[in-house]
Amino acid sequence: MDRGFVYKWHNTLNGKWYIGSHIGSVEDRYIGSGKAFLRSYKINKDYFFRCIIYEGNNVRELEDLILKELDAKNNRMSYNLSNDGCGFSCGEDNPNYGDGTKNPAYGKPSNKKGVAQSEEQKIKTARSLTKGKIYCEYLDKVFESKKEVCEALGVSTSAVSYYLTGERTNKYGLKRI
Repeated sequence: MDRGFVYKWHNTLNGKWYIGSHIGSVEDRYIGSGKAFLRSYKINKDYFFRCIIYEGNNVRELEDLILKELDAKNNRMSYNLSNDGCGFSCGEDNPNYGDGTKNPAYGKPSNKKGVAQSEEQKIKTARSLTKGKIYCEYLDKVFESKKEVCEALGVSTSAVSYYLTGERTNKYGLKRI
């Protein structure tokens, strides 16, 4: 069984994100293969950071589950053009395109490292990224949407996402309910 990782790139300029998977090591300098994502990444590399959602086996299945849960293809904040965990072509892990040119998806490595998750935790992670009510411990209040949380706390939607996924210290005690 091939080992790999599922990752999420964040664009700090506009709050957009890209989710993908790769068979290989986090340290092997893989960036991603999404066309819309790569176009933006090439122009604004310094505004992107990557977090590793999961390292282990069955990464394609987890990516597929997350993309479908988020309906990434139709999410205006997503660079993903498909809800399929394999993208438009399962050959995207090849560092060379069919014409022999170098795939720009191979670039600088990320400094972020993920932690292996159980199957139950994978599903929990995928669900935590989707819509739903949010409880704010700081205000002791339940919000119907991320937008409401943003307005009440005076923070961006991407900041709320980072708090919910643990990518930033959750100083407001935000939780999906």
